[in-house]
Amino acid sequence: MSTVTGAGLKATSGTLAAGRYLAVVGVCGLALLFIFSASLSLLSHDGWMFGDYFSQIPRDGNAEWYRNFGGRSVPQIQDQDIFYSNVGSSVAAAKSADIIFLGPSFVSYALDRRTLEAAPQFDQLKIYNMAFVGLRGGEFSRRVINRWKIHPPLWVINADDQFVHFFSNDLNVTLGPQKMPIVAVERSRLRGYLTVVGRNLHWRIEDLSCCRFDGHPVKLIRPCARTQPG
Repeated sequence: MSTVTGAGLKATSGTLAAGRYLAVVGVCGLALLFIFSASLSLLSHDGWMFGDYFSQIPRDGNAEWYRNFGGRSVPQIQDQDIFYSNVGSSVAAAKSADIIFLGPSFVSYALDRRTLEAAPQFDQLKIYNMAFVGLRGGEFSRRVINRWKIHPPLWVINADDQFVHFFSNDLNVTLGPQKMPIVAVERSRLRGYLTVVGRNLHWRIEDLSCCRFDGHPVKLIRPCARTQPG
């Protein structure tokens, strides 16, 4: 027969109290984060709507698209974390596609979504644009493809013959004169998700900092709200 001393009971009760305290703090923190995000959404140009994932910034009011490129002083891109950490339904959409276009950002400018949608030949086909902004090499794309097992019936790849080409193992992103390593590949899936959420909240705060009064209503000017298809 074992006996429980008063000191043991006190330690156990102290541990339970600490656990309850941490649980309450965690719930309150999540609630405050949700309220803060909702408040930013209501004050931002797009209003509040439920999107593909928590804190998503819809593109032109359409929750099926998300803002991919932003940042007033430091340009930032969402695609790398969204695809590598499988945030939202972008990877699932790619896995269900019949045709995927792959390559750097100018592939997006070469494709016209309305033209493809209007073509009767493509009525029964799912076409997906998986071009990445600022990525000339294809190493990151290959890692995403292998990690999430994306295997459409047909790939359409822009494989140019630049110094950094699609078949190189370059893992850098180039935005104007800046060349930086792709840090998304170093993050865990949870950290990647939190990075996407934090980046969106940061962009919403920047949106509000762009506000100016024009008479009575508040109008938003958005020099930083550059968007790309998601």
